[in-house]
Amino acid sequence: MDRPSEPAATAGSESCLETKLAHYADLNPEDRALLRALEEKPEDWSRKSVVVQAGDRLDALYVVRKGWLYSSQLVGDGRRQVFQLFYPGDIVGAREIGLKHALSTTVCATDCVLCPFEKQALCELFNSSSRLSALLYAVGMVDEMVIIERMKAISRMKARERVAHVFMEILTRLRITSSSREAVFELPLNQETLGDLVGLTQVHTNRTLRQLERDGLITRKGSLIELNEKGLREASSFNDAYFAIDTSWIPA
Repeated sequence: MDRPSEPAATAGSESCLETKLAHYADLNPEDRALLRALEEKPEDWSRKSVVVQAGDRLDALYVVRKGWLYSSQLVGDGRRQVFQLFYPGDIVGAREIGLKHALSTTVCATDCVLCPFEKQALCELFNSSSRLSALLYAVGMVDEMVIIERMKAISRMKARERVAHVFMEILTRLRITSSSREAVFELPLNQETLGDLVGLTQVHTNRTLRQLERDGLITRKGSLIELNEKGLREASSFNDAYFAIDTSWIPA
């Protein structure tokens, strides 16, 4: 596993995990303090750094404060499948927290600021706040639904629909922790990684992106992607209902 090579970032008062959970439910000051405690030791990680290598012991988790990451596994013939993208407010390692060793390799797609914390730190949070425990569980299930919906798209949709679907997935997820409603974002994934995310070769991914441009569904300026949100939603039959979680059962 690579270690952060840059000086540790200066800790700020804003917690990305706090912002993400507050999107779904109100948080009291005590809950906010518990979440901020998980981000007390930010570290700078450079692009392409391996944060977790498949087979590593899973002793620590990481809150993403800045940047994008992705996790992947190799299939039997050496090809790669990218399963999950991580954005600010996500917790790297949460999906495999019940395991002693990682099944997936997680890599920084951009320069990142990550806040590591020991698994044991979750014990205090779980013991102190049933509300946060339930929220983290519910949001974790949303993250699983994102993967399931993408796998459904890969198995049932054509290339154009797959890429349209993943662009809508990314946009919807980024809006959770952003005040911007614009359908535009920087895409730090190269075409090989994007292809591994949707089950396409790099050549097929390039061809599909050009097709989406010709159809007026996306506009590319370098790594900047502007989406025709209505058109992409229709092209991929994208339904973001699973992002609106039911909080009626969440403890007060």
